[in-house]
Amino acid sequence: VGARRSLALGQDLQAVIERELGPLGVSGHLTGSSYVAYRGLSRVTEDLRSSLMLSFGVIGLVIGALFRSPRLGLLSLVPNVLPQVFGYGLMGLLGWTLEPAPAVVYTIAVGVSVDAAIHIIARFREEQGAGRDVDDAVRAAIHSSGRAVVISLLMLSFGFLVNVFSSSPATASFGKLGSVIILLGPPANILVLPALLKLGAARSAG
Repeated sequence: VGARRSLALGQDLQAVIERELGPLGVSGHLTGSSYVAYRGLSRVTEDLRSSLMLSFGVIGLVIGALFRSPRLGLLSLVPNVLPQVFGYGLMGLLGWTLEPAPAVVYTIAVGVSVDAAIHIIARFREEQGAGRDVDDAVRAAIHSSGRAVVISLLMLSFGFLVNVFSSSPATASFGKLGSVIILLGPPANILVLPALLKLGAARSAG
């Protein structure tokens, strides 16, 4: 029935236990591996926002240090944040609920998106080091690394999509959410990131 309904059922049962056993001086508590596990996993959704913000901050610092450019560290965050934001908004629009277990897909999506951004930025810097101007460096990065990024993200998205047909609500939710967020990766990395690289290079030159 999913995490939310399981926890709601547990609260109702706990109220019944306290009402029936309380007058007898007996205390009772719900237990069982499933109920205890769902109580622990429910914290995933509660901590998701703060955890993602912390991870984005660390990612920006690491990429900035890797390429010795704080500007690139900041620019790289945009294509990593956009799929998460649009995916979260799409959930509300379509009425999907964020179950604790499927919420883990956000951390997977962050790793995949960061990997794609690093490939494109690294190729862009290599082309610049070879003497190409900003426009040519962006084109070369997209024609080489961009193609591999699109193919890999599409394959990952289809891999998540298989889970949609699962009879388990949590697994099906994991498939829907994962496929949508991963599928939003190519537009963010192929359209938004190159534009930001060009804008950042222009401001740096100015």
